[in-house]
Parts: sequence; structure tokens; C-alpha cells
Amino acid sequence: MSNYHALTKFNRYSALSLLIWVLIASASLVYAQSSSSPVKGEMATVYRSFKGLQKYLYSREKFSDPKFENDISTLIDGLRQGIHRASSADPRFQNEPGFSSTVKVLNEMLDDARNRFFEGKKDYALWRLKTSANYCISCHTRHEIKIDFSDSDLNLDDLNAFERGEFFLASRQFDRAKDAFMAAVFDPDLTYLKMEALRKWLIVYTRVHPDPLSAISQLNRLRPKVKFTRYEEEEIVGWLESLRRWQNEPKSQVPVIAKAENLIRQALSMNDPLLGKKGTVELLRASSLLHGLLETKEDKASNDRGHVLYLLGLTYSELPFFFVNELPELFLEQCIREYPKTRDAQQAYALYRDIITLGYTGSAGTRLPDDVQLTLRELHDLAYGIPQLKSGV
Repeated sequence: MSNYHALTKFNRYSALSLLIWVLIASASLVYAQSSSSPVKGEMATVYRSFKGLQKYLYSREKFSDPKFENDISTLIDGLRQGIHRASSADPRFQNEPGFSSTVKVLNEMLDDARNRFFEGKKDYALWRLKTSANYCISCHTRHEIKIDFSDSDLNLDDLNAFERGEFFLASRQFDRAKDAFMAAVFDPDLTYLKMEALRKWLIVYTRVHPDPLSAISQLNRLRPKVKFTRYEEEEIVGWLESLRRWQNEPKSQVPVIAKAENLIRQALSMNDPLLGKKGTVELLRASSLLHGLLETKEDKASNDRGHVLYLLGLTYSELPFFFVNELPELFLEQCIREYPKTRDAQQAYALYRDIITLGYTGSAGTRLPDDVQLTLRELHDLAYGIPQLKSGV
């Protein structure tokens, strides 16, 4: 089974990223909300539980130790109860892709993790909890955010620099996240994670706090001090070239969706595996602009929603090393279901089909499970408005 195949098995859980983002983002703002907010207490519960679980999620020994069972089960229950009550009290994100079914699915995952935990299948329970927790990072950095959360009562001494960076990124403590990821790059014990740390560091400078000048300056200071492979160096040089173009872009009044399209075109034209060229920065910027359009209530943006969903699916299909859990199928399927028989739905179906087919391609050829074939046929019929021949996908 290919790695991508394994990832596609989590397709129905992709919507978890949205819910966890909503919950932790709201928790991050909890101290700025009025005391009358109906979700204030629930968001604080979710954040406290999420924070409390960290020392167990990154230590298999602690997670498996019987003396911590009561604490872990209490924290899982805090997540379950806070998520259920808070999500039903906050209607702001009901129109986001995948939100309607997310609460039920997330609670099923947490129930499963808790049940397996008490059955003694703690490795499995740990995997389920870490999987659900990792989804929040990709969604929590969707686009530029004006407010950072700061938690002064925080002790993460049990985590290494990379693990601290992931926690800070997930909980909107972005300045701390940047520092932690940069520390991970310099940590000789974390050499195998230095590029993963740099990629997450780059996300902050492109999607959350856009600042090409600062990113250029720090990368230039970093390169002489850290040993990179030739391939890694080519990737970083590609970032620098894109960041410099971004810094020198003239100010213009181009519509947001047109700007995103131009960035995607530029990025795809740059992809050259022989030269190590990739339009990563352009794709990250485009994704930020597109997510912003999904949240606006302007009539024009609403009319473009189907196109935005397709473009997000296309963008994320080109960023597998940055958003492993941000599967493009989520946005492509939403586009097809919400805007059937449109050009965007048909383009979304073609890309969705290619991604799914690739995931099930192995040494024995392509063999799609029956349920996957049924889903593809259903989406085809929605996209084109005509039944598909049973022999094809």
C-alpha cells in the first residue's frame, strides 16, 4: 500500500481539521470574549484538555503507564464534552466544507480512542489521538490572522523543540511557534526533522503573518550555519526566489480570486523536478487568499464559492509535504456536491478521480474497492448530470 493510499483512508476524517481549528481558535480568543459568550467556558475546557494531553501524546511510556490512566481519561472526556457543547453553540462556521458531519465523526474518534485505551490497546488509542490532534495545524494556519494567543501558564518541558512548535502552531501562539521551529532546525538531535520544521516555519510567514522580508533575512542567516543536502538547499533557494518576487510585487487592485489564480498558474509553471524548482510559496499564498474568500459574506465571493473550492483542492494536491492531513479530496468533493453540472465540478471530479486512482495503484495495477467505485460514480453523475458507464471510473 502506498503512503498516499494510506492517507486517503482518512478522507472522511479530513473535516476534523476544521472543527479542531474552530474550537482551538475560539479557545485562543476566550480571554478576549465577553463573559456573556455562550461558548467561553467550553472553549477554555477544550484548550485546557488539549494542552494537558500534550505530555502524553509525545511520550508512549507515560501514555501507557497505569498511574496516568485517570488523568488521560479525564482529559479525553474534557475534549469530548467541550467539543460537543461548544460546536452546537457556535453557528459561525456551518457553511465551511465538511462542518455539518464533523462533530459526530470527531466524537466517534474520541470515543474509539477512549474505549481502546481502557481495553489496553494503548498504542492504537495514542495513534487515534495524535491523528486527530495533527489535523488542527493545517486548518489553524489557513490565512492571515490578526490576533495571536498567549498562554503564560504553560510548561512544555517534556516536549522537544519540534513538538513545542507543533503545539504552538495548533494553538495560535505563532511567535512562539516560529522560535520553536527555528530551534528545532539547529538542534543536532532533530536533524531528521529540520526540513519539516522549516516548512512549518514557512507556513507562518506565508499564511498567518505574511512577511517575505523577514523570511528572507532569517533564511539568509540560517543557510551558512546549518548543513543541508543538495536537494534541501535547492528547495530553500526556491523559497528565497519566490519570497524576493513577492517582496518586489507592485501594489495592485486585482480581485482576490484572480490574484490566487495567477499565483497558482505561476507555481505550476515553476514545478520542475529536474531542477528542484517548486512554486511552494506561491501555492501557500494562494491557499491563504482562497480560504479568506470562503469566509467572506460578500455576494461576489459567494458566487465564486464553487471555483474557490476547486482551486483549494488543486492547491493542496500540490502541497503534500506541507499539509499531509489537508487532503484535497475534501474540497473537491464539496465543490462537486454543492455545484453539480458546472465546469468547476467537472474539473474537480477529474482531479478527484486521479488522486483516488493513484492512491490505489500498486504492483498489481489499479483495484478500487467497491465502495470507492460507487462514490466515484456518484460524484461523476453529479458533476456531469449524466449516468456513468459502469465499466469506468
